Amino acid sequence: MISPRKSISLWVDERSSSDFEGSLDRTAEFVAGLPGLETWAPAEDGMQVLSVLSLGAAISKVDRVGCEQLLKNVAKSIRSTGRPNTEDHAELNSAALLSVWATSVRRINTKKGMKTPDFEAVIGGVAVECEATNSERKAHHLELQNRSSELTSRLQAVLTAPGLRVRFTDDADENDFRKMVAAAVTIVPGTTRESEGRWFIQAYDAPIQPNPDAGNPAWWPKQYAQPATLQSSVQVSFSSATQQVDTRSTIEVHWCLSTKSYINSLSKKESAEQASGTKPFIVLCDVTHLPGAFGWYVDNFPPILSTWSQKISAVVLFRRGIAGLDSLQFEYQIHVNSNAKVEAPAELTRQANGEMTIQFNLSSHSLSNAG
Repeated sequence: MISPRKSISLWVDERSSSDFEGSLDRTAEFVAGLPGLETWAPAEDGMQVLSVLSLGAAISKVDRVGCEQLLKNVAKSIRSTGRPNTEDHAELNSAALLSVWATSVRRINTKKGMKTPDFEAVIGGVAVECEATNSERKAHHLELQNRSSELTSRLQAVLTAPGLRVRFTDDADENDFRKMVAAAVTIVPGTTRESEGRWFIQAYDAPIQPNPDAGNPAWWPKQYAQPATLQSSVQVSFSSATQQVDTRSTIEVHWCLSTKSYINSLSKKESAEQASGTKPFIVLCDVTHLPGAFGWYVDNFPPILSTWSQKISAVVLFRRGIAGLDSLQFEYQIHVNSNAKVEAPAELTRQANGEMTIQFNLSSHSLSNAG
């Protein structure tokens, strides 16, 4: 027998006396205030409800009047799918993050045929225009992990060298995979084949030991993610044509994130069509699901930003940490555009030295240096 669905308020009432030392009750006050969620009945009593309640800390930081439409959008997507969509989630977290520096944060509702920023905030007495975006590519990365294993199997079927080291970026498509397999058929030990910036193959005359840092081509970007999420390797049986004996051989396949993965969402804001050009324009981007994002941006983003639109004053990158039901943690980086026509407020840029952790509580926030 299937239990009837319960409203989120009933779910909380049944558990608040014993769970989470009262934090569930306090957090639920903010979530239940979203339009339509008081009677919303989630499909699952457990993880779905907790994931929605975990939004409470961010909601508690948002001006309910100034961000009324944003909160309506968040509630609408929760009622529809059980969670806020990625765009609304990024905006909600951006508004909460801005509230650390700003005395007010107001969402600008779009009008048909007009380009407007997502938010207007007042930071250090300066009115600032803000745009929020999201670089979440998790589904794409999971797909590539599966394709990496598939490619390894295809290479295994045509292996002609005892050792094969393979690299490809997430820009590679099925046509590139076919070319890699075709190259593996004819490649001989001691030689390489490649399509610069997309894929690379090197053959060896003996089995190789898997090593995420060995054998990378010159154009291979430095990776900051955990290697286990970006590699695949397998040992296969290899028949030697000269010795007529079976030996152990190795195929090592690694893939990486291209520059495009890190800047694609940001580059869509590069034209800064939403900015007036008379106020500082800040772009905030959630990079939580980009592997090794902060290390990559430190090494590669400043020269890219300096060539972008002069309307962009600064870019704030943030990733979410482990959150409790009454807290929300962020790490962030602030990159200032040295060529901006209008400088970012000093109140904001003073926070840019090193990585910072912002902890949100229901009544206050605190900053601690993590750099």
